[in-house]
Amino acid sequence: MSQLYTLVYVSSVLEPFTDEELELLLASAREFNRSQQVTGMLVYGGGNFMQVLEGTEPALAAVLQRVRASRRHRGILELIHDPIAQREFGNWDMAFRRLETEAFLRLTQHEAPSKILLRGFIETLR
Repeated sequence: MSQLYTLVYVSSVLEPFTDEELELLLASAREFNRSQQVTGMLVYGGGNFMQVLEGTEPALAAVLQRVRASRRHRGILELIHDPIAQREFGNWDMAFRRLETEAFLRLTQHEAPSKILLRGFIETLR
């Protein structure tokens, strides 16, 4: 089996997304991620995105290339790009969470955002 990696990045939107636009974005991301065997989570808050991705290097490169080609956001900044032993979001092509601006900012300043995202997402399912 190929080595797995996690990639966490943040970016800012050029124009705020409506709920309908977010749904379309998620549907497209989920389909593409499935085709690349990438799992993860997308967080949207305060006009910013944070995404945690898990997969092989070539798969993550394909997703990131697609993200960089998008004209809907700017300022893409990679926070984490490390090898991992196993997936934390293995059951989700692309989980989603909307956060208020203050919570989003706290999240991006944390050392291990994927663990916080996972815990927070699991709590919303209970």
